Amino acid sequence: MYGTEILGVKHRDDWRYVAMVIDRLLLLIFFGITLGGTLGVLLSAPHVFESVDQRAVLRRLVQLYHSGGQLF
Repeated sequence: MYGTEILGVKHRDDWRYVAMVIDRLLLLIFFGITLGGTLGVLLSAPHVFESVDQRAVLRRLVQLYHSGGQLF
């Protein structure tokens, strides 16, 4: 190999390493933004952590159905 070829290979390997570092950094930024957005949406929902008595809801819906009432 000639001296210029060795320098070209080294230069190419340096840029390959820089591209790998930038790629990993962008992956971490994407993951952080995605996780933050998902948690933000889930935690801002008003009824996420409330417990609901499903039997009471079903009883009310059955009574409403039998009485011919409107749901909405």
